[in-house]
Amino acid sequence: MYEGHQPAWAYRGILNHEAGHFLGLSHAFFRDGCDDTPEHGNPCWSRTAEAPCDTAASNNMMDYNALQNALSPCQIGTMHARMADTNSYERRFWSKLVHPSGGSRHYHPRHCSLER
Repeated sequence: MYEGHQPAWAYRGILNHEAGHFLGLSHAFFRDGCDDTPEHGNPCWSRTAEAPCDTAASNNMMDYNALQNALSPCQIGTMHARMADTNSYERRFWSKLVHPSGGSRHYHPRHCSLER
């Protein structure tokens, strides 16, 4: 992932994509369970000087593409459903991050400084 030696912000699409997997999303280009993300061969995902193909490119966060910045309504619903299910792994995992005791109270993190 860091082969390009880019600044951290350059990997935001990858981070979003992987977070999407954790929240229950599959790759949008092949049977992801959402009718609003059509199957396709995903041939246009590299940034090149020349157009790599003659088909439309996707900007869906769960595709392999150069600009991962969109989610479909079904994908958003899938993530909401995972987080609304109190028995889901995703909900239990994130709840412990937000509130270390695993309780349902609001968690207010202590203010910390980034200075060392």
